[in-house]
Amino acid sequence: MKHFKIPKTEWKTIPIDSANFILVEGKDYLDYTLKESDKITNRAYSLVILLSTVLAAIVGYTFTKLISDTFSSVIVMNLYFSFILGGFIVFLATLVFPRSIMQKGRIPSKLAQGNLLLNPKLKSDEIYLSYVIREIENTQDKIDYNLTKNKQRRIKLEVSLYIISALLPIYLSIAFYIVS
Repeated sequence: MKHFKIPKTEWKTIPIDSANFILVEGKDYLDYTLKESDKITNRAYSLVILLSTVLAAIVGYTFTKLISDTFSSVIVMNLYFSFILGGFIVFLATLVFPRSIMQKGRIPSKLAQGNLLLNPKLKSDEIYLSYVIREIENTQDKIDYNLTKNKQRRIKLEVSLYIISALLPIYLSIAFYIVS
C-alpha cells in the first residue's frame, strides 16, 4: 500500500484553513469506515445468533429422534448439517470477535514530537500547520487500512450469506425427501 504524502517543498505556503478543511473531511471519511466495520460486525453477529438457534433446534430434534427411534438417515443428515453449521458459526465468529481497525485520533505520546514543539526556527502557526499536515497523512493511512480490512470482512460475510442461503433450502429439500 502506497502511503499518501503531501509535498513538503513549499509546505509553509499551505493555508492553514485549507489544511484544516482537508483534515476534517478526512476524519469524516475515517468515521464512515469505522461505521462500516461496525455494520459488518453486527450483521455477522446476527447471523451467528440465527445459525446458533437453527443448530440448537436441529441438535435437539436429532437427540429426540435418537432417544425415541432407531438410527435413521435423517439423523445422519442432521449430524452432517450440524457440523456444517458449526463450521459457519466459527467462520462468522472471526468477523464478530475483536478485529484490527484503525480508530480516530492518536495518543499524545505518538503525536507530540519535541523537534516540532520546541523548534525555535518555526513560528507557532507553522508548528500547527506541520501537525495538521502530519494528521492529514496519518488519517489517509488509517482510511486506506480500514477500507482494505472492511473489504476483506465484507467478502467473508457475502460468501457466508450466499452459502447459507443456498444451504438451508437444500437441507430442507433433502429432509422432506427422506421423511416422505
